Amino acid sequence: MLKSFKTEINPTVEQKVKINKTIGTCRYVYNFYLAHNRNLHDQGEKFMTGKSFSVWLNNEYIPNHPDKAWIKEAYSKAVKKSIEDGCTAFTRFFKHQSAFPNFKKKGKSDVKMYFVKNNPKDCRCERHRLNIPTLGWVRIKEKGYIPTTKDGWKIKSGTVSIRAGRYYVSALQFLDVIEYVQTHFEWQSEMIDRDDMLELTKRMTVARNCFDRIAGAYVDEMGEVEDTFNIHFGKLSASEKTRNLAIAKTIPFAQANVQLKEHLFPNKSEGKYSIKQLLKAIQECGLKNDALMDILYEQLADGYAVTDRFCIYIFHGTYDVPLKAKDKESLHESEIVYDFIIGTICLMKDTYEPSDPVFGFLYPAFDDRMPDTEKIDIFHVDPENEEQGLLHKLLNA
Repeated sequence: MLKSFKTEINPTVEQKVKINKTIGTCRYVYNFYLAHNRNLHDQGEKFMTGKSFSVWLNNEYIPNHPDKAWIKEAYSKAVKKSIEDGCTAFTRFFKHQSAFPNFKKKGKSDVKMYFVKNNPKDCRCERHRLNIPTLGWVRIKEKGYIPTTKDGWKIKSGTVSIRAGRYYVSALQFLDVIEYVQTHFEWQSEMIDRDDMLELTKRMTVARNCFDRIAGAYVDEMGEVEDTFNIHFGKLSASEKTRNLAIAKTIPFAQANVQLKEHLFPNKSEGKYSIKQLLKAIQECGLKNDALMDILYEQLADGYAVTDRFCIYIFHGTYDVPLKAKDKESLHESEIVYDFIIGTICLMKDTYEPSDPVFGFLYPAFDDRMPDTEKIDIFHVDPENEEQGLLHKLLNA
């Protein structure tokens, strides 16, 4: 469960100096990133991504320009976020979603100091104060306004901003549901036949592709959906098809009954607004209802408590299940059509470039070569550390 808040803070003089310096550095680095890429373009050179610029800035530019060493004095996560924001602005420009990025002017642009939880002592919140990385404990003007760490709430990430000489903090909090879920819920599961999964993966190649549509969302460090897409799978380039097929194939090809487990939906999942009914509606419309997709993105983003950018990819596919003789030889006939969706969550390598899936699901389950809408197969890349928040969303929401 996620909550967001914005409240005024009362930092000390020393804390104000640190905030002002960090925001000033973020504005400078953001503008420097824009200007550097503009110069590269004018010289006919390749665009530099945010990740590449960050490496170049810290390993080449600053060591060769000692007068710019003050950049490293600022909170590194905030500086990195300003570069990522610049890269996102360029990406939106390249996709014709916005105009060319503007330089940020002192006192006229909304530049903020981004922070994120780095260690257990960071981002704690009490009734009258909260702990912010590099600043330490900062007093809150309105006591008792935010949920406290003592009550199970933790700050995921946030920003410090200045407006008319007053200081504010905006933050995203999440309730740590892992212990709660482990002690209050016991989910039923059944064994997966590995042969069923292998049969599916044979239809997940460029030559024998079962997918007709892919949709997805990109989620920022605050857990907010920042961009979405929805496209016919056939319109992807050959390289895009290969890359996305590899992502989708990860789920059924995972180690059965270890990484990939089959779960029964609880009885209460039959409700009109349950996640089971949502998945069923999305499957039946073939991902073509954007309103339903947005609800699913919000549910999954709410259940995945991380402080990194990630993406949600949903695939829709159909498979004509051939009849087989007793010797398991195919009779080349089909009486059953398996209509299904695969969902994946991937952390981001770079802007709009996903890494391998860390979580995923297959709905409905493919059980004994038949669709079973009462079950869902759920994937965890690390079965020793299952994503309890996402399990709770899929099996109890």
